[in-house]
This record gives sequence, structure tokens and C-alpha cells, in this order.
Amino acid sequence: QRYVKIANLPDCKSFTTWNIKIPADLPAGRAILRWDWAALHVWPSVEFYVQCVDIDVQSSSATTPGDLDSFSITSPPVYPDSGNDGVGYRNAFNRGMAQDMTGPSCFDDSINDCWLTAPGTPRNTDDRRG
Repeated sequence: QRYVKIANLPDCKSFTTWNIKIPADLPAGRAILRWDWAALHVWPSVEFYVQCVDIDVQSSSATTPGDLDSFSITSPPVYPDSGNDGVGYRNAFNRGMAQDMTGPSCFDDSINDCWLTAPGTPRNTDDRRG
């Protein structure tokens, strides 16, 4: 499976609902909407949680799935194994530490708080992509 990222949800524990804008250039067709979150309460260890749902994207974009800068989640792993692996994860209980979000860049960095993991941000993991 290969994915493109469309959103960052910072501080998701503070919200009961969240609206996500679907990028206009996403190709039409069947897709998997996958959302994951990293629990950081046992830093430097991290607990990963994942949910998925099948969706049908309605779009007039000429983009095809092959045009996307997609990546695997696990082979190679796009997320660090711990707070000490590569760019790591923030320590939520150490306010003296940078609290930047960890992860790959999004398909469209202009929406859905994607600027938080854009190329050049401190915890961007694009260099881990295969």
C-alpha cells in the first residue's frame, strides 16, 4: 500500500470533531482514508494507533494515482520508532523541548495544517521515504 498525506491534526485530544479539506487535485476513484496518531505519553517510546475506511473520491482532476508522490508507511518506515530515532518525536511533558509535529509532508501543504510537516520543518520525515 502507498499513501499520500492530506492533513495534520495537532492537539487532536482537544477536539471532538474536525473538518478536513480534500485536496482539489486528488484523483477520482476508490481510495483508503487512513488516519493515525502517535501517543507520546511514554516518551521516548511511542504508541501508534491507526484507523482506515474505504472511500470513493469524487474529483474532476486529471491527476492519476501514478502521478502522486506516494509513500509506504512501513517499508521503509516513514515514522521514527521512538523519540530518539532520527528526528524523533516531541516530548509533550518537556516544554523546554521543541514541540514540532513529526511526519511526512502532505500532498498540498496549503491546507489542513499541513505546513506543520512541510519540507524543511524540524521533524519532517520525507528523507525516510523509499
